[in-house]
Amino acid sequence: MMNMFDYISVLAGGTCKANCFFCVGKSIRKKKPPYFATEPQFEIFLSTYGRLAKKMSISGSTSDPILIDSKILLNYIKKSKASGLKTSIHTCILNLDSEKIKILKAADAIVLSVHNLNDIDFVNEITNRLKNDKIRISSVCSSENIDMIQGRDFYESFKAERFTVRKNVFEKIEPIIPYPETGEKIFNQPVFSDGNKRIALWDFKDANKYIDARYLWPDGQMRHQCYWSNLHKVNK
Repeated sequence: MMNMFDYISVLAGGTCKANCFFCVGKSIRKKKPPYFATEPQFEIFLSTYGRLAKKMSISGSTSDPILIDSKILLNYIKKSKASGLKTSIHTCILNLDSEKIKILKAADAIVLSVHNLNDIDFVNEITNRLKNDKIRISSVCSSENIDMIQGRDFYESFKAERFTVRKNVFEKIEPIIPYPETGEKIFNQPVFSDGNKRIALWDFKDANKYIDARYLWPDGQMRHQCYWSNLHKVNK
């Protein structure tokens, strides 16, 4: 019997309007509109690996999946869910508007990239329109926002209860999460909580040693998300 993967993932390529300075995909970004692998490539990926996982992540390698044509994105979400996979979409708050929020409703779970307190009202509006238990906020810790990340006001400002704080691969920063550590681990990453807010502190360099997943890259290749490790070697 084959081992089950932790998850499978479809990655978006091309440019991204957000253009965050800490984006790990910038080094391999192509100057072309956002795109996925083709539908036939997606169907081969789904039929090959869908039976070996319970979760599908629709995320980005260099772009944001929400920027891709809505018909294509919705089609991939629906086909993933029809295969019995709990399907999540990862998107940046900077790329969302009212119409794109409607697309998020099709997913089982939503990860919102939020890196400051500028969009509190908008994020809380999304949380109200969708179910709170569907939302997770993901933030990259940088020299620009570390004080905010290390204060409770950031987490308490949002109605969402689940957070991931990701260490920035380009800066050697060790954030201190202002909640008690629970002893729980997610892919060997520590979890902090006061019973209401729950925060995972994420280091890709370490987590990738424990994750067993398969990715459909924008060029149609089915492989590991290997460029993370190459970036870590360069930016130690």
